[in-house]
Amino acid sequence: MKINKFVLIQIAEESFDEALFIPRLIEQLPANSQVYCLSNSISSAFISSITGLRVSMMTENQENNLHDFSTIVVNDEIDAIIVMDLYKYLVTPKDINFLPNWLDEFYKPIYALDYFNLLEYREHQLLLKANIPRAYAEGEEPEPLTISPILLKPFPPNYPLDLSGEQEKVVPWNAVDSMFQVRKETVKSQIRASFQIDENEKIVTLLVDPLLFLKSLEISALGYYMALIEIIGFYLRQFPETRFQFLIVGLFPPQEEMNEIQDLNLKIRYFSHLTADNYLTLIAGSDLLLTHTTRSPLLLDAMVAETPCLVLGNSVIQELLEDQTRELKSFFSPHPFLYDMVHLMMNLNQWTSYLPIFQFTDYPIPYKELDFPEPGMKFQGLIYHFADVFDDLTTVPIFENLLFNPEYMNNFNEQVKLALKRHESFFLSQIIARNAEA
Repeated sequence: MKINKFVLIQIAEESFDEALFIPRLIEQLPANSQVYCLSNSISSAFISSITGLRVSMMTENQENNLHDFSTIVVNDEIDAIIVMDLYKYLVTPKDINFLPNWLDEFYKPIYALDYFNLLEYREHQLLLKANIPRAYAEGEEPEPLTISPILLKPFPPNYPLDLSGEQEKVVPWNAVDSMFQVRKETVKSQIRASFQIDENEKIVTLLVDPLLFLKSLEISALGYYMALIEIIGFYLRQFPETRFQFLIVGLFPPQEEMNEIQDLNLKIRYFSHLTADNYLTLIAGSDLLLTHTTRSPLLLDAMVAETPCLVLGNSVIQELLEDQTRELKSFFSPHPFLYDMVHLMMNLNQWTSYLPIFQFTDYPIPYKELDFPEPGMKFQGLIYHFADVFDDLTTVPIFENLLFNPEYMNNFNEQVKLALKRHESFFLSQIIARNAEA
């Protein structure tokens, strides 16, 4: 049976990470496949830039979304559906553009990408794992799922020991972008050639996660981002003999596309959106990647490119005192410049009702004070480094190792290669073929 027409569905509005898998999902489909995608608005800029993908953007109007889906299924005789973010229906049911029960009468294969490994089968029912917090009040529970999709568990970051529940409908999916592995060296040179960057200059790229940015906007906590560019500049200025190109992806420039900072050793360039065109080029072409989330597929692709990635965390919090004033609390004494940045951030965030200034490095679950990670290298399915951005005594050595210590990086890259080999999984085309034969 020939299977070559697919629909990819982002069911949740507040979701971005799994969208980064769409290009490799398409690459792994059978040759000459036609692929449609029902996208949310947060991911639309990235998804719309994917070549050959037919995109329809969903809104809060579920009636229109159902009409668009039904039109595609009826008119184009779809062979299979791949659902993303299915866990969101069980965690935040009010944040859903596409209801899973709309698939009840779709009698062809349904797959569900479970990147965060939050779903499992128990007694043949697809459920959320027991330890995952729900964001709804008692009595507002969503209806049980009525579909039984094949769960695609990306390997890495998930490994066999991470799986639980019944395994009959669980398949380890090879999430490594094999095409990127082949062409990464070619891609590395593209960004330097495009911007005429000297080989002795270092490229440091900050990738702003659009979902985290949106959530910080909703809670009036944008001060973290406003201060962050100055904070990164502070760390790069600790190495005055090196010239840096500092690329910021996902924020609009304050004035011009290229902002000269006089008398400093860095030049800043802005990219307003992350697209499929620049995503892999920025990862492969950078000497250091900076981001805010410990679970992004970006970390996996950085491992493939052998580009170090530093996740920027923040343990500084505010306490609300009895007189309704707020007091900063930290376990270290920041450098005077960083101390000023902390207060700048606090002032910019004065309207937020949230006491933690911004700690969503694993959205939607913020770190609690007692479990904030130690800075340094981490292995949690993915290998990356973690920094507490206002603690210069621990952060400067991390920057130095990742940018200037070949011995340290050689050891790091060997661990990355072992992690990428340490799994047995299947490409999507293999999974589809096996399911068709069953």
